[in-house]
Amino acid sequence: MSYINNPATGGGGGGTPGGTNGQIQYNNGGTFGGFTMGGDATVNPSTGVLTLTAGAVSNSKMANMPAFTLKGNNAASSGPPIDLTVVQSVQLLDLTEAWHTLCGGV
Repeated sequence: MSYINNPATGGGGGGTPGGTNGQIQYNNGGTFGGFTMGGDATVNPSTGVLTLTAGAVSNSKMANMPAFTLKGNNAASSGPPIDLTVVQSVQLLDLTEAWHTLCGGV
């Protein structure tokens, strides 16, 4: 990454930044340009924080899951989803007694 006129490094990559005001700038082998973030994300230009648009992550964009698992959170507090096994799902839904009845005590 090239920093133009970066006081911390005493200079930078040289050249003239490309793009226009408000665009993300880049240096591709000495060719400078800029682009505007679009689609499912926005970038805060003052902090560089990337924010996904609400509802932008569809099931097809999520990580693959192991076979015979469910996405959920079986923790006692909020947190990221995990891939729950059948046993964890039964416990989470408090179906242990029904599970034993249906499966013959397995």
